Amino acid sequence: MPSALVGAVEYPDLQKTDLDLAEEFLSKSAWPDGGFDLDYIYVAGYKPEEDAGLVLLEAASKLNITVNLVPKTWSEMVQMCSDTKRFQTQSISSSA
Repeated sequence: MPSALVGAVEYPDLQKTDLDLAEEFLSKSAWPDGGFDLDYIYVAGYKPEEDAGLVLLEAASKLNITVNLVPKTWSEMVQMCSDTKRFQTQSISSSA
């Protein structure tokens, strides 16, 4: 949990953003140059989740990965999570 959030606990050994390591793993994937989109779905109006998405968006953009911030209401989130077929049929689309 980021230290800016209420209730955060500092963990000195917590992994930090490591773009070199991310590039290494990405180079071994089916998308070595990035070029794909990810949806970051978060509860609309909940600023800490939106802020986390913005951090992800910024880091991923350096890897040529597009992050789409998708706000949803709580009821939409519950519905999405209960639809198991949705998660079985998702695929990564190329943004190229």
